[in-house]
Amino acid sequence: MKRILVVDDNDDNLYLLRSLLEGRGYEVDEASNGAEALSRFRADAPDMIISDILMPEMDGFTFCRTIKKDGALKDIPFIFYTATYTDSRDEDLAIDMGADAFIVKPVEPDVFLERLTAVLAAREGGALPAAPRPPAEEGIVLREYNEALIRKLEHKMLELEQANRDLEAEIGVRKKTEDALRDSEERYRSLFENSMDGVLLTEPNGSILKANPSACLIFGRNEEDIRRAGRSGLIDASDPRLGPALEERERTGRFFGELTGLRGDGSKFPCEISSVVFRDHKGKSMTSMILRDITERKKAEEKLLRASEDKDALLKEIHHRVKNNMQIINSMINLHLNESIASLTHDEIIAISRELQNRIRSMALVHELLYSSKSLSRVNFNEYMKSLVESLSRAYHVFCSGTSIILRVTERPVHISMAVPIGQIANELLTNALKYAFPAGREGEITITMTVDDNMFYHLTVCDNGIGLPRNFDVNTVKSFGLRLVSLLVKQLGGSMECRNDNGAVFDIWFSGGNGKSGSPSLE
Repeated sequence: MKRILVVDDNDDNLYLLRSLLEGRGYEVDEASNGAEALSRFRADAPDMIISDILMPEMDGFTFCRTIKKDGALKDIPFIFYTATYTDSRDEDLAIDMGADAFIVKPVEPDVFLERLTAVLAAREGGALPAAPRPPAEEGIVLREYNEALIRKLEHKMLELEQANRDLEAEIGVRKKTEDALRDSEERYRSLFENSMDGVLLTEPNGSILKANPSACLIFGRNEEDIRRAGRSGLIDASDPRLGPALEERERTGRFFGELTGLRGDGSKFPCEISSVVFRDHKGKSMTSMILRDITERKKAEEKLLRASEDKDALLKEIHHRVKNNMQIINSMINLHLNESIASLTHDEIIAISRELQNRIRSMALVHELLYSSKSLSRVNFNEYMKSLVESLSRAYHVFCSGTSIILRVTERPVHISMAVPIGQIANELLTNALKYAFPAGREGEITITMTVDDNMFYHLTVCDNGIGLPRNFDVNTVKSFGLRLVSLLVKQLGGSMECRNDNGAVFDIWFSGGNGKSGSPSLE
């Protein structure tokens, strides 16, 4: 087996030549320069030497010249195999120094091996070994050698300078990249640390690597506890939405929706989660989770939903009450029509019409206050009575020029189901007092009092210091339409009424807010 010595200071070149030659059945030795080759293989000469030119300590030209001048080594075939700054003059110099072949890289492996085989065959065939120039021409060889080395070193310097410029440019680009990366990391860290939303850096299997302060606040745990808990300790596994959420993220790489979170104390809360799958700089699959506690939003949504449902129900109820109020108006008109209109004077008909207007106005006032209030089901009865007194005072200004009206009415809101009939009762009793309590311009006071206790028990009193009620007065047999209406309304509220004289007329009415009927009273 032929043994070939390869001399090159480039490890990659040594590896490639070794692989090629050993693959064709040659034994290969290696050296990194001429000096090493001479010291190691002088006593055990190889069958062929393949050498590069530019190498440290001893270059290829000097190595070749030394071999060819050594009587024991000069017959060893010597091949230059190089690509380092080659010039047409380099091959001439190599041959002058005794080289048997000069092969320039790159070359096809088969062509390279053919050259080696030809050189070995020529040696085995008895061809004379190559010899350097005669001594007379030694000066010429040395001059050419010096020129070749200088030329190659100049090329090497130029290459090193270009490599240095390229390296500086690469360092500049790398520094800019590092600065940009550092700036990006700082911005990310700032966003991560200061985000109002909870942010978790996780793995697809549910392990948690990092948690920001907001996440710790949301879950009521420190970062170590969050990492220890993992996804199964932060998201309620019994939530039926969890399985589909994980499937969606695995299928599409992202998920956005609502799930149930678990705080450190075990309490549950609704949370909105946005999760994305990504790969880190090492190509490892990671996930991020941005989450928000939506407890207050859910409460607000539920409150709005209840308010919407209440509004729909109340609008239906108001529609029902308006229909009932129209029925009351119709009933009042029918009751008056049952009287003999033919026997009424023009002034009496006008008075009846005015009273009907006042009764309708008393019902309208309830709805005006209802629509202007924050509630669609309760009325500030104190405000209602003030408006009613003002309206009746204008209507009966002839009767009440010297009359004072005193209100002592509860500030507690009254449900609309109670407000309409109570308003009708107060309207009738106040109207009677204005018309009849102070005849012939007499001055006086009318007091309206209404109280309600914690059990929703109402007490309405309308009294005056006028001429009082007639002797043997009975509200059940009186022919006055207004008082008959009061009696009907009190009965429909499930209440009781007492009429008496006490330094004027006194009407006391009691009823329970829990016992009254829910709808507006009918006069059918």
